[in-house]
Amino acid sequence: MPLVPSSRIPLFGRVCGIIALCCGINLIIWNYYSVQHGGDALNGTIEDGRYFFSEHGVKTEVSADVWRFSKSYTKVTLWASAIGGVALLVLAGYAIDARERVVED
Repeated sequence: MPLVPSSRIPLFGRVCGIIALCCGINLIIWNYYSVQHGGDALNGTIEDGRYFFSEHGVKTEVSADVWRFSKSYTKVTLWASAIGGVALLVLAGYAIDARERVVED
């Protein structure tokens, strides 16, 4: 099967591809951030006014500001991953349709 030229994919499909790419990059950045800081706030806890990240049962103490940022960023990343997944499915549908038109031509 030949590759699909981008000119065969409608503008909406190309925008979905860009959205999926950006969401994928964001997921990689979030994963790096979580590994470097010892987890994230969604898995973490607040105990006696102290803030902890948690990853695989290992707790890492962080400041309140870092904990709040991590909680917000993690939630945004979860939503962005869902949106990126939908955008990728839309792009795949357009690509399959365009490939079928290339084969017919």
